[in-house]
Amino acid sequence: MKVIFHIVDNYRRDLSWRLDLSIKLKKLGYTNYIGTPASIRKLHLSHRNAVILGRLGSTTGNSEFDKEFIKEIENNCSKLIYFHDEGGVFSSNNFANSVLHTHPVNIINKNFVQKVFVWGINQYNVLKSYVPNDKLMVFGMPRLESVASFCKPNYKKKEFILINSRFGDVNKVDGDISFFDKRRFEIRKEGNPDLKINEIKDDLISEWCSSNISFTYFIEMVDSVLSAYPNENFLIRPHPSESVDFYLDVFSTYPNVSVSKEGDLIELFENTKLVLHSQCTTGLEAFFNNVPQINFIPTTNDNSLLTCVSELTPIATNRENLLYLVNNFLSGNYDDSTDLKNIKKYIANVDNSFSSHNLIIKEIDTFFKNSTTSSSIKINIFVIKYYIKRLLS
Repeated sequence: MKVIFHIVDNYRRDLSWRLDLSIKLKKLGYTNYIGTPASIRKLHLSHRNAVILGRLGSTTGNSEFDKEFIKEIENNCSKLIYFHDEGGVFSSNNFANSVLHTHPVNIINKNFVQKVFVWGINQYNVLKSYVPNDKLMVFGMPRLESVASFCKPNYKKKEFILINSRFGDVNKVDGDISFFDKRRFEIRKEGNPDLKINEIKDDLISEWCSSNISFTYFIEMVDSVLSAYPNENFLIRPHPSESVDFYLDVFSTYPNVSVSKEGDLIELFENTKLVLHSQCTTGLEAFFNNVPQINFIPTTNDNSLLTCVSELTPIATNRENLLYLVNNFLSGNYDDSTDLKNIKKYIANVDNSFSSHNLIIKEIDTFFKNSTTSSSIKINIFVIKYYIKRLLS
């Protein structure tokens, strides 16, 4: 039995394309498991010579959970094909450090990592000085491919304007760690051991301040557009890391507004006439799916501009500009002049010129062709160790 384990950090964002890839792999005779890092780790204990797709439990791959998981992967002769679920959208001012943070060199250089997939050539160029070049491969943003497979150029229903946010740093879900939690410092340190605590603190404060400024402008923008178009229906879709309650409280007086994280984005697009966002990957997916989008970028300080998504046009730089662009759209004068050339440096398949899924499948085939032992169910010392820990905890 040839087994593939798909590690998914965010089901709302990544489940659709993982299912799409799993269907393709099943047709080729592969058995697929999709789950969180914890559930995949548990399932993997009873398999040998499997392929694990994605990243480990933490962004840096250096947590205690990850260290134990790596031992189990190595003991079971499995391989990790590494890629990060957020591999292309970083602060323009801190791009190289962000790439190294999300692609931990001390982990991906180990033998249990078969291949390191990156979204674009710019990420490749950062990593090529640290990782053997034959271990690196540019493969694009795989979930864009699933977006394209559902692409419908002419929707019959256009029920609402979708407003997408991305401000989990300042509007966090109850129970999530704070932006300045000790674990945040540990994660930064794991990603770059040379960083001093004061440097990490200064970076976090700068990022938090920038996010708060952007969030303030975003809320003002949303309020303005809701007030200006009382006859339009709006759906506000917070980021998975954001609190829904904040938006419900602020915009509860508008009868034409719904707030929800529910539903698959691709299905929502079928009823979306326009997407309003602020440098969000949803804008990129809307663009790729032929759904008109307007990019709201009211500030341009060093920490506010993000790679890829800051280049989506049309761009509104203030509330008045945004209302002008929305009015143009509703009047049939929408104009999108987005240049894919620069975005392609960060997301190689943005022009749909090749298949990310096929590159993944090819790498999986390579592993199993070279593997001398088939994946099989067995009880080993790590299985016993895992269940002893569970009984004692």
